Amino acid sequence: MGAEGLVPEEDTAEAQMLRRLFAEILGVGSVGPDDSFIALGGDSVTMLRLVTRAREAGLEIGIEDVFESGTVGRLAAVARAAGPPAAVEPSADMTLPSQEELDDIAAEMRG
Repeated sequence: MGAEGLVPEEDTAEAQMLRRLFAEILGVGSVGPDDSFIALGGDSVTMLRLVTRAREAGLEIGIEDVFESGTVGRLAAVARAAGPPAAVEPSADMTLPSQEELDDIAAEMRG
């Protein structure tokens, strides 16, 4: 979904959440609807943090959305409500480890 032609909405819940996340992740005092994540100092690492934290907060955005949308208001317009994580269906050749194997792994991790 591209950001071209999107008109930022008024101060939505999504925009408020994104402003808080921008400020927290980038360590800035305040963020307005026209502020750009990149212009405020965001880079690829902080974008990953933004996408992850947004997901945890219930918003579905991708790194491409941050690049394309630019500002809080435009990003809020493309944000989607995050659903539950997709279930992973085991394949026919997938085998689960036995309890003994799990115990061995746990023992190795403890040192």
